[in-house]
Amino acid sequence: MSEDRHSDSRTPLGWKLVESKVAYSGRFPVREDVLEAELDGRRMLYTYLDIRRDAVAILALNDVGEAVLVRQYRHPLRRTTLEVPAGALDPGEDPAAGALRELEEETGYRAGNIQPLGLYHPSTPLLPLLMRLYFATDLHYHAPKRDEFEIMQVELAPAALLLQEVLDGKHPEAALTVSMLYAAQRGWLPE
Repeated sequence: MSEDRHSDSRTPLGWKLVESKVAYSGRFPVREDVLEAELDGRRMLYTYLDIRRDAVAILALNDVGEAVLVRQYRHPLRRTTLEVPAGALDPGEDPAAGALRELEEETGYRAGNIQPLGLYHPSTPLLPLLMRLYFATDLHYHAPKRDEFEIMQVELAPAALLLQEVLDGKHPEAALTVSMLYAAQRGWLPE
């Protein structure tokens, strides 16, 4: 790398917190922070969702290679989306246990085998949440135990077809897309 490229990395890119407050407390708290640039002292108001609990999502495959998915209405999009089961971790909850809990609550399936799949930040400019992904097999159906406000439909999709649909942009939901790409890269999806 040339010296010129390194000189750009020496620019102070940080912002220091001058003031912070919760501007709104609803389903998710909205925080307003006044930030000051380390570079030149300019200030800006930064607004974001202050969600401090991490979340989990689980890509579960049955014994014939079908992904267990949920379809549900997402109000900001004004439509239903196809997703992997997912949800927030309870305080102090083990992430793998939380993923298994979400799978059972939303779909009625219990998994005999679970492996970490990966992690990502869904939207770094908007929220500090970390999404932990898991991959599950050896599924056994019991019955869903949904939360009071969850209305969803369980769908099974052949993993190979689902991967192609994800690659074609048919299902742009982040946890589904990232889960499928991680699993495909690791060779965990059936052909």
